[in-house]
Amino acid sequence: MEFQLKFGVFLALLSCFVSANAFSCVVPTQGKEFDNLIDIEWNKDESTFYIRFPPNADGQKFDNVTLGILKDEDSFAGTSAPLQTFPDNGKLLTYVRSFDDLNVGLNISVWWQGENDVCPIIGKVKLTKK
Repeated sequence: MEFQLKFGVFLALLSCFVSANAFSCVVPTQGKEFDNLIDIEWNKDESTFYIRFPPNADGQKFDNVTLGILKDEDSFAGTSAPLQTFPDNGKLLTYVRSFDDLNVGLNISVWWQGENDVCPIIGKVKLTKK
């Protein structure tokens, strides 16, 4: 009887664990479609990147935007806390000042995630001075 109770509890816990993982997000939704939603403007006089993007993507609301520092083409040296955003003609705006003496690559990731959505949508762009 005690074995059956322990086995029953084990099965209940196992089914909760498996069902939670089955509905969790393994890979976020991303790609060129969402990368293209992000506009970058380089202001040489201010040494500042202005980043604009819509508050919604594919039905999900804006969640946060982070600045990634690239060690080389494919690996991150670090990521920032979410950057502050401001409303700007129906879009959201954030900015990043660039310092030439740092000699690092900069990357922006914009995250959209609805309240009840498990998987975020992520748009990424590299900040390059044009």
